[in-house]
Amino acid sequence: MKLLSKITITITVALLFGSLASAQTTTQQRTLKWSAPAKLAISDDLSSEYLIFEGSVGSPEYGKVPLFAEDVPFSGGSNDFNVTVSNIITEPLSSAELTALGKMPELQPKVTVEKGVAYTNGVAKGVFRFPAIIKNPTLNRYEKVTSFTYTSSAFTTSKAKSTSSFATSSVLNTGKWYKFAIVNDGIYKIDRAFLTSLGMDVNGINPNNIRIYGNGGGMLPALNSVQRIDDLGEIALEVNGAGDNSFDASDYILFYGKGQMRWVFNETTDNFTHIVNNYCDTTYYFITADLGPGKRMQGQSSTNLTPTHTATTFDDYAVHDNDAENLIKSGSQWFGEKFDIVNEHTIGFSFPNIDGTTPVKLRTVVAAANTLSNTSFSIKAGSNNYGQLFCTQHRQQLLPGGCRCIKRHLFYH
Repeated sequence: MKLLSKITITITVALLFGSLASAQTTTQQRTLKWSAPAKLAISDDLSSEYLIFEGSVGSPEYGKVPLFAEDVPFSGGSNDFNVTVSNIITEPLSSAELTALGKMPELQPKVTVEKGVAYTNGVAKGVFRFPAIIKNPTLNRYEKVTSFTYTSSAFTTSKAKSTSSFATSSVLNTGKWYKFAIVNDGIYKIDRAFLTSLGMDVNGINPNNIRIYGNGGGMLPALNSVQRIDDLGEIALEVNGAGDNSFDASDYILFYGKGQMRWVFNETTDNFTHIVNNYCDTTYYFITADLGPGKRMQGQSSTNLTPTHTATTFDDYAVHDNDAENLIKSGSQWFGEKFDIVNEHTIGFSFPNIDGTTPVKLRTVVAAANTLSNTSFSIKAGSNNYGQLFCTQHRQQLLPGGCRCIKRHLFYH
C-alpha cells in the first residue's frame, strides 16, 4: 500500500455558474483484489502489518484503512465532474484483518466519496477516492468493499475566480505593543515586574484591557495551498486582581503558551512523535493594553453525570533533540551529540511520580559515516544494557569521508 500524506493534486475551488454543457457520462465496474495482511517496514528496525488490495493507497487521516483512488480523464474541454458509486458488495473482515488494522478511525456506514479536479500541463482530469472499509451499524462490524460500480459525468462550467479574505491590516497596526518569548508549552504567569521589564508603564494601565496575541509555535506549512492564519489571534487570559482597575504588585496574568515543538500521535506505531521547527526554537507573543477589554477565560459548570471511568495515570513524554551535527552540511536532517574521541554521552530525563509498573518506550535515532569498519551503538540505563544498533560498513561514496547509515529503533523497558 502506497502511503500518501495527502492526495497529490491541485484542488480547484470556485463558484459555478451556468448550465452543464458537453456532458460525458461513463460507467465502470471495479473489483478489489484483496491480499492477506502484509508486513511493511516503517524503518530499519520497525515494521507493521497493513491491509491492502491491488492498487490501494493510504492517507494519514484514515490510519491503516486502505483507500480506492482513480483518475477520470476529461475530453472536449471539460473542467469538472460528478461521480456516484453504486452496486457496492462488501464482506466482513477476518480476525487477522482486524488485528492488522489496529486502532480504527471514525468510519462511515456507507461509502463516502471525495472528489477533486487535478491539472497536468494545463489539462484537467477528475480524481476521486474513498475508504474501502465501512462500519455496518446493523451488524456492528467492519466490512471491506469487494466490488462496486461508479458512474462519472464530466462537463464544462463557467467559473468565477475564488477570492480569499485577508485582514486589511495587522492588529499590530494600532496601539503600543511589547514582545516576549517562550520556548516550551505550558501555563505562563505574568506579573507586574515582568511587564515593567518589557517597558510597559504599569501604573497607567487597566488590567482589564490587557491583551495577548500570538498563534503558538510549529513550523509553517511547506505548501502554499495549505490554509493558514494571516494575522495574530488573541489568547484568552485569566487575570487575577483586575477588580480595582489597577495592576497592583500582587496581580498577575495566566495564559497557555505553545512552544515550537509539536507532538502528534502516530496511529501506525501507536506512539507519540515530536516535530521540531527547523528554523526557530522560540515562540513570540505580543501584549498591549491599548485596545479596550480583552478576551478572558470563561468558567464552565460542573457536570452532574455519574463518572464512567476513573483515571489515575497518564502518558507523558520528553525528547532530547539537539540539532548540532549535519552529516552532509545541507538539508533539514540534523543530529545531536557527536561520538568521536568522546564515545559515551549520558542524557537524563525526569518524570516526577512515575508509575514503575508500566513499561517505558525509548526511541533512538543514530547515524554513522564510516568507510573503514562497522559502527555500533549501545543503549544503557544505569547498569542495564537494553540493546545495540549496528551500522554496517559501506563503500559507496554518498557522503564526504564515507557512507551514511541511519538507524531508528524503539526500545521497551
